[in-house]
Amino acid sequence: MDNVNDRASFVRQWLYHLKRAAIVKGYGVYGAKHPPMPNPIIDSHVPALLVLQTMELFHEALKVYLAENPPAGGYKRTLGGRARVAAAEGSFRTGEEVLRLVDARNEVAHENKLATWEQVGVVLQVVHEELRHLGFEVGDQPNYSVAATLQRIDCPHCAIHQKGVVKLMKGDAEIEVVSGWEVKVGATVDH
Repeated sequence: MDNVNDRASFVRQWLYHLKRAAIVKGYGVYGAKHPPMPNPIIDSHVPALLVLQTMELFHEALKVYLAENPPAGGYKRTLGGRARVAAAEGSFRTGEEVLRLVDARNEVAHENKLATWEQVGVVLQVVHEELRHLGFEVGDQPNYSVAATLQRIDCPHCAIHQKGVVKLMKGDAEIEVVSGWEVKVGATVDH
């Protein structure tokens, strides 16, 4: 993760992070007409990684914020130290909640505790709200979703011919194509 030293570069990284988090959280829709089968590896480890990455980005934001608004006293140059001094100075809208997130992040990072998808949603929401409260121009939290389409193609030379695409959506608007694929099974070649 790149270190940021100004608000504009941080905001770009944060908005990119929100898109990537939505894509990862939406992994189960890829071509599925029915709810996806649970994937215990993804469902147990990826949320923990998203919590760590989100809190690291929040740490970067706190570095920028405290450089612009130096506290009266000293503090430890860690996420916890920065969060505690900002909370003590009343910089957060929900200081106790932020400190709970820092503690939860530390449990994931240092005690090998796993996180859930629900915790990822809470962390993203609280951090986004606090960024807005700290004056970062991140706007309203976008409501992204992932949509997949699978198209069967009539092909006289194939047993199965399908094209699929996965898109990141914001409401009804397509934001970007995440991935696409084409599958041909039993294809014959005319000579």
